[in-house]
Amino acid sequence: MKLRVVFSSLLVLSCTATGAANPEAAGTVVINGKTTTLSHGRAWQNGVAMGIPLVSVILAEKPLTDLDWWKGDSNFAEGQRGAALRIDPSPDSSNERDKPPYRYRVSEDYEIKLHAADFRGWNAATLTKEIQVQEITVKDGWVRGKLEWKGTLANPFDEAQTITAFSATFHLPMEAMGPMPVE
Repeated sequence: MKLRVVFSSLLVLSCTATGAANPEAAGTVVINGKTTTLSHGRAWQNGVAMGIPLVSVILAEKPLTDLDWWKGDSNFAEGQRGAALRIDPSPDSSNERDKPPYRYRVSEDYEIKLHAADFRGWNAATLTKEIQVQEITVKDGWVRGKLEWKGTLANPFDEAQTITAFSATFHLPMEAMGPMPVE
């Protein structure tokens, strides 16, 4: 009985130490003057480069519970997630191998993708603007970040469609991708 009590106590302490934080996702995107709230988020580790995890973060208007990372943009093609931002930051060059927290940057040559009905009709739109505020880190299996951008970005196929701002704040557990599906 004592062993069971000690084990239970250790399990509670372990869960408290590693899972003390609750997942959080909040964001907005302003399209054609209308603000859409993004309150659902997930994060994946999609590889490793020089000992540093590569990550993807998705914030969406609707729940992401059945999202399959391997399906890529087809997860959003018909609006089943509502408006969504996919953030694929690159590791900051100042990171040291196997020394968290790892820091990440989103620059103009990397991708933030938007899926929205009112901007390219659910087709992925790469947002290639310099981010004004950005902090993205990975530590202890959690991805934490904050991004903000304001300006004007017109749809190259329909200049009446514009994005004038987006923001994202998240603290999400980093999930493993799982094996590639065999078809």
